[in-house]
Amino acid sequence: MEMRNNKSEKIALTLLRIAIGWLFFHEGLNKVITEGWTAKMYLLQANGPLQSFYHWMASNESILQFTNYSLIGSLLLIGLALFIGLYERFFTIAGIIILALFYFAYPPWGESINSYAEGNYLLVDKNLITACALLVLFHFNIAKEFGLDRFRFKPNA
Repeated sequence: MEMRNNKSEKIALTLLRIAIGWLFFHEGLNKVITEGWTAKMYLLQANGPLQSFYHWMASNESILQFTNYSLIGSLLLIGLALFIGLYERFFTIAGIIILALFYFAYPPWGESINSYAEGNYLLVDKNLITACALLVLFHFNIAKEFGLDRFRFKPNA
């Protein structure tokens, strides 16, 4: 998607990318520093269409450990990459995938009650909104100009 040459739009998108990057990184860091953190209860209480998958992940200790480490590593890596604008397109897709997994664990669909949510949602929650924002960032690929990706791409002639 082509952007107009409007610096304020580019700055706004860059700030959005940095803010989402910080959100992911902080979530990962919080899990690292929280003694004994595990995704077990989150997975066991999942009530969305993939609940049997989430329950299976929580019921096997090896898979649960892999899930815990994978989630923490993914949150940290996605967050850092978005924050600094490196491989933006790849990490926006990775972020959308993780947010979709969160969304489908506790979808805000009528009777689906999420004890982990900060509010009362119907169809749209913060995971869906953040995923949509990442989709916008994917299409504009602003890190090619305002991020470390600018060193990976040749300037337009």
